[in-house]
Amino acid sequence: MYDTQIETQTIVNGVNVDDFNASVEAVGQQPELGKLQFRAKNKWISGAYNQTAVNEIYGNGQVNTREKDFVLEKDEPVFLLGTDKGANPVEHLLAALAGCLTTTLVYFASAESVQLDEVTSKIEADASLLGIFGIDESKRMGCDEIRVTFDIKSNAPREKIEELVKLAQARSGVFDTLTNKTPVSVKLA
Repeated sequence: MYDTQIETQTIVNGVNVDDFNASVEAVGQQPELGKLQFRAKNKWISGAYNQTAVNEIYGNGQVNTREKDFVLEKDEPVFLLGTDKGANPVEHLLAALAGCLTTTLVYFASAESVQLDEVTSKIEADASLLGIFGIDESKRMGCDEIRVTFDIKSNAPREKIEELVKLAQARSGVFDTLTNKTPVSVKLA
């Protein structure tokens, strides 16, 4: 008779909770495994239209290469002198924030065995061309305010969902980057 072991995996909300917990434990034991470096290459095409390719990510102590580049197209809408071939950079920023907050929320909900039925969010950002165009130096070039509103369907109590939304803010890399001063260096090659 064969001795077979059936390995079961705990999957919650599409997340392998066993792998998530093992990753947390591994990084806790070997902090160098937690070092990440995200990489992107951008190319101007014409006017406001440019493309960013992402592929490599340094993590888990090595460079991880995907099977193909992911290309993000950026442009401006026609009223901002673009050709509308892609979302503009601020919209990409909002998408990054929404994606990171959502992923973080789902990961930690899964780790706590909270079943989610649906997670959507609405993101709004207020900005002004007065600063960008140099018309009013007292106006910011960036966004004055960003608002994120989650709509989450789950059988979990509202208090638990509110706790998860706060945890998503506390653990989201993009949220942290936007809400804390992050040094950015820009130079000519």
